[in-house]
Amino acid sequence: SPDWQPLSAGPKKPGPPNKKTAPRVLSTFPKANAKAVAPKASLRATFSEKMRASSINGKTFKLFKKKGLTKKLSARVTYNAATKKATLNPTTSLRKGLTYKAVLSPGAKDVAGKSLDQKRTGKGLQQKVWSFTVRK
Repeated sequence: SPDWQPLSAGPKKPGPPNKKTAPRVLSTFPKANAKAVAPKASLRATFSEKMRASSINGKTFKLFKKKGLTKKLSARVTYNAATKKATLNPTTSLRKGLTYKAVLSPGAKDVAGKSLDQKRTGKGLQQKVWSFTVRK
């Protein structure tokens, strides 16, 4: 038999996905009600747990002008599972002095299939909404 021992037991298996609690957004950039945000800023949201990458897209992560919320702005949405961060990159610069509203909908799901529920005490699934203003 060999007289050597392995240095480690190898990588640990990941635990099962959290099936009880719905995911939440822990932090955003820019922060809610931020002023003087750069016109070329990207938006980021950090989740409480790993999400299904396929559920983080332009249908679940949207950006609107605060007034006249009927038309979402064109953007590219990506998700990084290692950091649990979704990023929204507007395809054009944001307009100086305007206030924008970002929305992450319950269509965003964790790896166990649970939908985003930002305020678990609220009735039904609650989306994450925050606003910010672009510097003049």
